[in-house]
This record gives sequence, C-alpha cells and structure tokens, in this order.
Amino acid sequence: MIPATLGLGGYTIVFAVAFILLVLIAGTIVVFRQIQRVRLNSARREINSSIAPETSKKHREGILSKINAVAAFRQSYFPKFTDCNMISERKDEKC
Repeated sequence: MIPATLGLGGYTIVFAVAFILLVLIAGTIVVFRQIQRVRLNSARREINSSIAPETSKKHREGILSKINAVAAFRQSYFPKFTDCNMISERKDEKC
C-alpha cells in the first residue's frame, strides 16, 4: 500500500529551498539582462554619416566618386537574362 502523505524530510526541504533559490536567481539574471538590452537598444546614438571623416579631402573625393560610379552602373545595368525577348530566343536552343 502506498502512503497517502508526502514525507517532508530534511533533505526534501533543503532541495526544495535550493531549487527555489536557483529559479529566483536565474530569473533575476534574465530580467536584468533584458533590461540592459532594452536600455542599450533604445539609446539613440548619433551616427556619423560622413564618409571617411578622418582621411584627407582628396582621398574622400576618390571614395565618393567610386560610390557614384557604382550607383550609376546600378541604374544603367540591365541584365540580358531577364529580358523577355532573350528568354524567348533561348527557349528553342538546345543545351
């Protein structure tokens, strides 16, 4: 026959208290880290948007000219494989 009462001996109470303390400490650490994460993410840092502020003006102008060249290429480039006429021409070719 199984006893109906739970034996709360000394070791059971010690383990229960240790487990409760462990959960409380872990929960406190998690909450503290989340608060710190939110605090860091919500802080608005000023972003230095200038390009290479520590370099010389000549070098900075070179970088800007290369960036402008890439932007012009992106606007003018039209890949052939997306052209509908090219796709229809290639569908009849054998590989």
